[in-house]
Amino acid sequence: MKSNSTLVALKTRVPVIAILLLVAMTAFAQAPVYRFQSPSLISGSDRNVGAKYRFSNVTTGVDALVTILSMSSGISLQNIDRTTDGYAEAFQPEYRINSGRTGYIDFRIDFVNHGTSTLLAQPMVDASGLDIDGSTSGTRTLMEMNTIDMGGGVCTFNTASSHITVSKTGTAYTAQNITGYLYGALVDTAASEVMFTVSAPNVSSFTYRVGASSTLTSNSTRYASLYFKKFLYPDNSILAGPALQSFSGVAANQQTQLQWMLYADNDAVSVTLEKGTSPRSFVSVAEFWVNMEGNSQRDFRYTDRESAEVVYYRLAIRHQDGKLQYSNVLSFRQQAGAQQQLHVFPTQVTDALTMQYTSVKPQTGRFEVIDYSGRVVMSQSVKLLAGQNNIRIQNLDGLPAGLYISALRLPESVSSARISKQ
Repeated sequence: MKSNSTLVALKTRVPVIAILLLVAMTAFAQAPVYRFQSPSLISGSDRNVGAKYRFSNVTTGVDALVTILSMSSGISLQNIDRTTDGYAEAFQPEYRINSGRTGYIDFRIDFVNHGTSTLLAQPMVDASGLDIDGSTSGTRTLMEMNTIDMGGGVCTFNTASSHITVSKTGTAYTAQNITGYLYGALVDTAASEVMFTVSAPNVSSFTYRVGASSTLTSNSTRYASLYFKKFLYPDNSILAGPALQSFSGVAANQQTQLQWMLYADNDAVSVTLEKGTSPRSFVSVAEFWVNMEGNSQRDFRYTDRESAEVVYYRLAIRHQDGKLQYSNVLSFRQQAGAQQQLHVFPTQVTDALTMQYTSVKPQTGRFEVIDYSGRVVMSQSVKLLAGQNNIRIQNLDGLPAGLYISALRLPESVSSARISKQ
């Protein structure tokens, strides 16, 4: 969420991930709507690591203690709880992210007996991260993220039309904006495309991370909104077993060339190429039947000669059991004079990312991931065509968690971008 002297910005994205189910969650416990209002600083230095705040009577007889656990470089906390807009009962930390940086702030939220520091387990907690969107200026973007870790639980989100990817690392659920698309001007619980909910029983403490990755040329003030309420989301399809090995493309000369490959042992029945001029909606443009009547085709190519200033593509893969698997989303901007700059998304990486680079000519280079000691921990050859290239980089799940530099090495130049491995 972007904030300024008047209104606010929001949050986005598209590839559809599975609803992560944890069956059996204590018999239908009803979670209260916790109200985080009027915090008071009880220890530490305001808005700095170690500061602790009390939100009194978030529900009857219960206070919430919020502690700033950590803060990365490139980000600063402006307000522990923004109340000028959004939802008064939500926890809404406001932060400033520096230009060209990826940053995050970690909070711990403890539920305690009123007026004390004695932990008090809550039978059920529902926490929803709202408005996880972004901002775009030319080819530069800002994309927000939220992480909620209750030690387990169920995560739900919009699987019909989503602007975020949701992933699970250990017991933590992360929602990452990956399009940089500004969804609206104010926080709105109707904007299910940019929100997710984590629900868990028997919670006395949990952690909440807010942050963003920005390639914008100026600093940005944003705020997150954690609303303690459960929401119903459109339930379209659940991510099926892996079939797609790669999906990439290049835009040049007012047309887009797309290519994808399926794994050899896939159980796909059909692949539908979908296109949209907004990351919110897609239409089918071509359908390919596979694994039928001896057809074992794995490599596919498609040229779309109908261009737009901004266009998005994804694949919908139908499996033999009827389930759908959605691919990563490719976005292209048909504009003259595009900068030769490396972009990667998402920047909060679990197992894969998409690199985007506009090349003035066909050439071969290497995509590398470099740790902060200067050691190359991953390297992959990439072939670029003239125009805007979107290439999927996979097999990153083996990297240890931490900050890295991604680099594209070409014969005449090197471009880089920061990433964070979750």
